[in-house]
Amino acid sequence: MGRKKIEQKLFEERLPNGMRLKEIALLLKYYGYDQDNTKGSHWTFIRGEKVKTVPTKNGRVVTKHYLGEIRQNIIECQEEANNV
Repeated sequence: MGRKKIEQKLFEERLPNGMRLKEIALLLKYYGYDQDNTKGSHWTFIRGEKVKTVPTKNGRVVTKHYLGEIRQNIIECQEEANNV
């Protein structure tokens, strides 16, 4: 699935119940986050001073609660890009 389709899925009116970690990692990397380290089911992404830890369920699925946080992080990245 391409980045735009993944982004559309994340930004639907209702959040999906879960998304694959690979999809989320692709979006975060597009918005300037670098993968730092992984400890078990927790993946860490860094963008400048911002650190985002993404816990997964069964090592592959990001749950709805964290998808909401990630969506907010992406909105902030878009706003920063528009202000520059």
